[in-house]
Amino acid sequence: MFSKWLHRGLGQIVAPDPQFEEQEETAERELFAGRFWNIIAPDPNFAETSSPTPIPHQSLQESQSKSDEQQDGEFATPMKDASEKMTRQPSFLSPSSSKLKVEPKVEKLALEASRGLTYSMHSPTAVWEERKNFHSFCASGTTLNEKKLKKVKKMLKKDHTLANARACNMGNLVPDGFTPLHTTALVGNYEVAEILIDFKIPTVEQEDGVDKASVDDVYAVDLDARDVQGRTALHIAGEHGHVKIVELLKEKMKERYGVEPLGYHAPTDLTGRTPLGWAATSRDSRARKNMDQLRDALFSPGDKSVYGERTPAFLRTGSASHRRKRNLRPMDLTFGFADMPGHRIDMEDAICHAYPLMPPSKCDQVGFFGVFDGHGDGGLSSEYVAERIIPYFTSTSEWESYNGDIENLKVSITNACATADTNLKAKLCKGNSVKHGGSTGVMAILTSDHIMVANVGDSRCILVQKYEEESKEPDVSDVTKELVELSMKNDKDASSVAHKEDNISVKALSNDHKPSNEGEKERIENAGMQVLEETFTIDGETITISKIFKSQSDKIAVSRAFGDFDYKNNEDLDATAQAIIAEPEITIHKRDHTRDMFLILACDGIYDVMSNDEVGAFVTDKVDELSKAGDVNGILPEVGDLLLQHCLEIGSSDNMSVLIVALPKCASGQDDPSSTPRALNFADV
Repeated sequence: MFSKWLHRGLGQIVAPDPQFEEQEETAERELFAGRFWNIIAPDPNFAETSSPTPIPHQSLQESQSKSDEQQDGEFATPMKDASEKMTRQPSFLSPSSSKLKVEPKVEKLALEASRGLTYSMHSPTAVWEERKNFHSFCASGTTLNEKKLKKVKKMLKKDHTLANARACNMGNLVPDGFTPLHTTALVGNYEVAEILIDFKIPTVEQEDGVDKASVDDVYAVDLDARDVQGRTALHIAGEHGHVKIVELLKEKMKERYGVEPLGYHAPTDLTGRTPLGWAATSRDSRARKNMDQLRDALFSPGDKSVYGERTPAFLRTGSASHRRKRNLRPMDLTFGFADMPGHRIDMEDAICHAYPLMPPSKCDQVGFFGVFDGHGDGGLSSEYVAERIIPYFTSTSEWESYNGDIENLKVSITNACATADTNLKAKLCKGNSVKHGGSTGVMAILTSDHIMVANVGDSRCILVQKYEEESKEPDVSDVTKELVELSMKNDKDASSVAHKEDNISVKALSNDHKPSNEGEKERIENAGMQVLEETFTIDGETITISKIFKSQSDKIAVSRAFGDFDYKNNEDLDATAQAIIAEPEITIHKRDHTRDMFLILACDGIYDVMSNDEVGAFVTDKVDELSKAGDVNGILPEVGDLLLQHCLEIGSSDNMSVLIVALPKCASGQDDPSSTPRALNFADV
């Protein structure tokens, strides 16, 4: 109880507010309570799950080496006591919102399906034959004539248990565990599906010992019945592209259950995937052909395959300061992130962060933030790099000797990227096989005086600044100047864009690595590959994309990435001269503590549909809107959620991830009593 009083604040204890509403204790409060009582009465078994204290670099390297051993097939020894538990380091891989949960109801229904399948497998031969014949009618890929449809109805009337009989031992005709409705959805047998859905079992009541027909007949078929994978007939119809069956099932499920099986109410299977998820990832040619119709029929806001399972905001935000202060320091950062599978369904993005990091010299705190966009391998490369890049960064000799010189960090991140790519190859490429797929990555390293962005691929980092009519830009490195000039040739949004009406300007701190870029194309051709253009027409608009052409079925639209080792196999060249390289392009921005507002790292799923300045204006507007409403807890993750939802609504079809860092307004590097905080003190979120 005392911990709750502390959470409510001293003012509430001294002068209680009758309007104060007590809320349920959240996981965050429970953690606070645990810390408090562990001070009063220490418990050797208590271990905090997170800590705002700086992360020492030594433990990162040790913990990561153990993690690598486990992932390479060696099992860690069980922890012997609570002290070992407290020394474990947290993963730098941020919790994703795309990790779907399995509902207990679905597990129960899948178990019932397994029981039904077991019964069918052990049923007498005559019963099995009858069920096999019934499923054969349901599995007909051609329209049944009137005689056969009457036969189906007659069989149901004779034995109504056929309506839910599980198929077994039917070879490739029908998968084991399917109900007849699943079977009709598999082949698109609309006529039999209608018969099954409308078939009712007559119920009989007794009056004075005499049977009397009841008007309250019950439907024989459960439209929410699952197969052994927890899938409904709607899942199966979506996977195989039968739009007509999808529409029929939607209509009947809404009619029977009072709610349309879409969006938040869409049924999920044992993987947490919805019917739309199965349709969008289907290999069936009919589903691919009918994808637009299937998406129109199955998509509604809240669909878990598209939106993911939203992780609580407090798990997606971080800050080094938990006290309300007027005088902010440069490293009083607050950050939040959000991700969404989108219509790609299979999530391949990953986010990492480590803040604050304390270098060996303890000269300054450092913040490390990264967004990684995987492609072609289910997210294996992006997760691998996101989880290891920070330990690789802090294990370099340049980090060991870092004493405030930004050039040290530049060498550290370049070496870390090389190490990550080398070790990823060792993990993925066994024997003579070469693993396809890889990941782009954009990383930002913040110090008190600088923002250093290391970019590999086509994810982006932008900086939102306060607009000044005749402001002089802060000094930037020569690399940055060259980058801006190059960016202006390749991206209309890459240069600093001023929004006088929004009182902001947006500056690009990274450049997309496209195969057509000057320098990139030359390297690709020197490595023995071609750069070709592909033209598409989408909604009447002609789009041309440059790709590295390896073969007709093997081409890629980025020139830098982790992984993609089939584009790095020229044995006569070193790693930095291959067609695709993992060497980051570095941009260094000298921080302006009076103007810098937000640092935004995001994958191309966002920038496919929004420009740099649109993203900057959106984030600024939403922060302002939510802070005025008094909603400050978890504000940055919520702004990220709103940004991704907006991108989805305006047509993004890719995975989407964003990480937003709020930069404090402060006076140079020191506390300044005269400094005035913004309307929202981000250090306190």
